[in-house]
Amino acid sequence: MILPLQSLRFIFARFIFLHHFQLFRAGGASGVSFFMILSGFVMAAGYGGKVSGENFGYKKYMLKRIIRVYPLHLLCLAAFVAWHIASLTLRQYVALAPNALLLQAWIPDRSFYFSGNAVSWCLSDMLFFYAVFPPLAKIMQKDARKSARCLLGIAAIYLAACAFIPEKYAHPFIYINPLARLLDFAMGILLYYLAIGPAGCRLKIAAGKMGCAQKTLVEIFAFAPLALAVLAYPYAPPAFRLAPLFWLPSCIVIATFALLDNAGGALSCALKNKYLVKAGAFSFTFYMIHQMFINAFNSMLGKLGIALAGWEKLPLCLICAIALSYTVYRFIELPAAERLKAYIK
Repeated sequence: MILPLQSLRFIFARFIFLHHFQLFRAGGASGVSFFMILSGFVMAAGYGGKVSGENFGYKKYMLKRIIRVYPLHLLCLAAFVAWHIASLTLRQYVALAPNALLLQAWIPDRSFYFSGNAVSWCLSDMLFFYAVFPPLAKIMQKDARKSARCLLGIAAIYLAACAFIPEKYAHPFIYINPLARLLDFAMGILLYYLAIGPAGCRLKIAAGKMGCAQKTLVEIFAFAPLALAVLAYPYAPPAFRLAPLFWLPSCIVIATFALLDNAGGALSCALKNKYLVKAGAFSFTFYMIHQMFINAFNSMLGKLGIALAGWEKLPLCLICAIALSYTVYRFIELPAAERLKAYIK
């Protein structure tokens, strides 16, 4: 496990929280791109070598990935239905069917892909990514440089499509659609093979010769493209700011902290803080419940007649959301996953 990347999960999950709290407009797009690219990177690290082995079982592999996401998804969906049961329309109930099966992201209609626990559209994408990961990983392992050239060509076609797609279609087809977002995931896989391969080894050797101050500067500058992308976000065309704007910044941050994991500067050391790492472990749980929690929190304040300014609500809501996420992760998600794994042979 690369500890700084685990801690960065925690930080980028809070970006998405701030986006849904309507305080950080770029938080959603930047957080989603980062997580999808990081997912490809982590999958390559954890399963890249296994998919090429003779003993690799696709069925067992997929069952493990489903167990990783499905119990929490169903729990959140059940919580959503219980909370809104009196107000849901027939059309909304119909839209919950593909949501329950994690197929909602394939339907280019907001009432479907944002049905139920709205953030679960991302799981619909991730399940597709997991399904196609083994063949993708085999291809990229075989020839990473050729794969990079191919991916650059696909990205160029994708960017050309972004320039011409009507704004009303940008969100469902650029931000949500699993086929479009597969490019983010594939970038993460390729980034692993390029950064941890021979070129990565040379970079690690070079990093080991640098002083702590130099390494810290490298780590700080790794965030510069991300900061520039955030500043450019309001001015970028809609299709570009939904995903492509954050491709390069996310790759730079992930590659930097992966390469400097064992020989990093001050930021790497800070990101190895045990509390940040533990918080990163349940960042998926936090992501899954945070939007519903924000809505429930605001609803509760309204019913109680409590009026709070944004700066007063934010820390209270965030702390409560983190506490609830940890509770769900520790006492529901982990035990459920352990029990279900026992049935996989």
